[in-house]
Amino acid sequence: MELPAHLTLNYFTYALDGGTTVLQGIDESGLLHEVTLVQHIFPNGNTEEIPGRLYFDNVLISMRSELEARILSLLHNAEVRYDGPLPEDFEGSPEENIREMLNEVVSFVESGTYLRFAELVEQAQDPTRYTARILWEPSHRKQTIISLGQILGVGVRAARDLIDHDTPIAENISALEVSELMYRVAAAGMTLRVDPPFRFTDPK
Repeated sequence: MELPAHLTLNYFTYALDGGTTVLQGIDESGLLHEVTLVQHIFPNGNTEEIPGRLYFDNVLISMRSELEARILSLLHNAEVRYDGPLPEDFEGSPEENIREMLNEVVSFVESGTYLRFAELVEQAQDPTRYTARILWEPSHRKQTIISLGQILGVGVRAARDLIDHDTPIAENISALEVSELMYRVAAAGMTLRVDPPFRFTDPK
């Protein structure tokens, strides 16, 4: 893709679908361009574009590619010059609002959260249903029972039964639900055993 040498941003739109942001601007030849960051709240969002991804002139940009780096550089060096009405409920000058949206788009794409959200989107498309159990060491049995009871919101006796009988703590759950459960279990210092094996990144 051939990119302009310079970009002057003059307008933006912000959708209520979870925050899809479109930055509009012109290049050194006066041609119009759009930079779009699709909403990154709902990984299973129903949109034509992929949730959480960056587009330039409606073209999907590969993550951590040379092209992405060039677009981010273009945005870092972009001028801001307001051209047109903004919604009445925005505070500050038009240029300040455009600059704020620009900074939010760039910061998100440069962050690790950008990569993590892309994985959540992939998980949302996974049709597999999973079963989860707690892995535990005999030397940590007591603490495991206490932590498990807190995570599941059950009493010590119920948590002990789950541990002693190797009973699943969740069955028929989606990949997104596995990911969330893994995060909570890891935060408590425990490990989850998932069947079938979970092919996505462990949140630890």
